[in-house]
Amino acid sequence: MSTHLRHIGIGFGDIRHFHDGLGEFSRQHGLHIAAFAKTWRQDFGLQVHLHLPGKWHGIFGDDVSYLSTESGQQHFHWQPHRFDVWHQLHQHIRHRAPLGTRHCITTLHDLNMVYAKQGFSRWRALRKQVRLLKRADEIICISDHVLSDLKQHTRLKTPAVRIHNGVNSLAAEPQTPVSELEDQPYLFHIGRMTPNKNVECLIELAEHWPDQQFVFAGPRSGYTEGFQHEASARGLANVRFLFDVSESQKAWLYAHCEALLMPSLTEGFGLPAIEAMYFGRPVFLSALTSLPEIGGETARYFHNFEPESMRQTIQSGLRDMREPGSEDRIKAWAQNFTWDNCIRRYISRYAKALDLPLWGAQ
Repeated sequence: MSTHLRHIGIGFGDIRHFHDGLGEFSRQHGLHIAAFAKTWRQDFGLQVHLHLPGKWHGIFGDDVSYLSTESGQQHFHWQPHRFDVWHQLHQHIRHRAPLGTRHCITTLHDLNMVYAKQGFSRWRALRKQVRLLKRADEIICISDHVLSDLKQHTRLKTPAVRIHNGVNSLAAEPQTPVSELEDQPYLFHIGRMTPNKNVECLIELAEHWPDQQFVFAGPRSGYTEGFQHEASARGLANVRFLFDVSESQKAWLYAHCEALLMPSLTEGFGLPAIEAMYFGRPVFLSALTSLPEIGGETARYFHNFEPESMRQTIQSGLRDMREPGSEDRIKAWAQNFTWDNCIRRYISRYAKALDLPLWGAQ
């Protein structure tokens, strides 16, 4: 081992929780990189540092160093070490890489503003995003769709590659039944229910299809409670909302649903689709942005969001997916998206920048 330590930093930004897509992506990076940190230090003289708010220090063990986020680091970020590699885990992080960093990597999860905004608002949001991306020496996109958006909507010449996200399978995890749903077939949607998730069309579908049960799960927020109130105002007895479900409840909901519905207008990846596929459940997605890439030929797609058209797509798809072997094909597709494969490809990017044969790279 070299007596001269080299340094690699992983920037989490001002992360508040690990319960959404960005949080899971960040948590998996922390867990996997921390698992290699001791070996990297012993064999390559490489020290791993995690840059995140103080309340999270220690959660990834003692083999990594912890650095605190501070607001002033948006303008000037000094650390006593010079970093060979600094990886910003998502594109919204405003903290700069520390002064003297040799190679900065940023993961780009989406450019959803080009779909969600128009006119001056779109231009301004994209301009702010590009300003942050310009700080990177390398950009990693989570899907081919995001990589295409980067090339189409920015003039950046920064080298960019695609690494698909992993998805954590809950299929073998403990399950906690949701008692009021036992023995009730239901179509399932899970997520934050922000405008890009297009939940409004599912409420309209439920109104159009009164003899079909619909279950919505997500964090308690203005968005999720707003849709609950809307369903109540429409008198939809076939709609149920569940807030802040546990991982064991989520596993049970996936395992027992008839299908997952995900009619998003924009997605950088689409994590719930693969989570449901690990259970062999049928998945119905919009045909927009990244979802056809993630769902592949095993999913079925909404090409418009009129209630009757959506109903016919679901009924036809459920009939097709009752054919022998369909569940196995769905599970096999999900296996393309593992965190182990994902993080090992990131480590390969670190290894290239460091010119080191890091353990864990592939």
